[in-house]
Amino acid sequence: MNSKEIELAVAREFNTRVNLIVPNVFWGLGFNYELDLMIVTPAHYAYEVEIKISISDLKAEKKKQLWAHHDKRIKGLYFAIPDDLKEKAIPLIDKNAGILTVYGDCFAGLHCNILRKPTINNSARKLNDPEIDKLYKLCTMRVWNLKEHEVINNRKIATATDVNKKAEKALALINEWGRISGGHRKQWILDQLVRTLADDYAAWIVDFEGGINGPHTYKWDKGLKPLAVAFLHQSAHLD
Repeated sequence: MNSKEIELAVAREFNTRVNLIVPNVFWGLGFNYELDLMIVTPAHYAYEVEIKISISDLKAEKKKQLWAHHDKRIKGLYFAIPDDLKEKAIPLIDKNAGILTVYGDCFAGLHCNILRKPTINNSARKLNDPEIDKLYKLCTMRVWNLKEHEVINNRKIATATDVNKKAEKALALINEWGRISGGHRKQWILDQLVRTLADDYAAWIVDFEGGINGPHTYKWDKGLKPLAVAFLHQSAHLD
């Protein structure tokens, strides 16, 4: 289980329709450390969630002590951990901190359980309006950054899929016709591979034929089509 899965489970448990829930809070709010997750209630009280995915993370955190998470705006601190770590994790978590355990996965469903509630800091102050505005601004920035990454990732996936399809088609051509003899027949296979792999066949030819003596320094040889192709592959429109 990774930290993003824990974030999602915690956000669902505390309900993003009711509470303002923001990951990785640091920018513009004057904290001297980064909050993995901040939950702000409708009454403008803030709770911090520290996410840990391994026992080694918790041991390193224990060295910091609870004061490392102290801020006059935090009403309570939770530690969110994978459920299967809880037996070893609980002794490492400060007794004043709440504990959230997360189990499941993105496919079967993520679930968050409030194992222990935190000690409430009764002296914590509410977030003021400018601080709430900054959190909303941070949320807006994150949304558009996520959308940008989504577009880029989708483009990468589409490109990779297209490349894989071209590679499969090229290998199929080689497998089907690579055993034929004769240089011109082999050249025809190369030409078919170029048609399969190049995004723009005509532009590729222009680029290939250009050289020190101008646009027709070289001549691309399309080769000779194997005699069996015309008879067996009329529907394939091979050139």
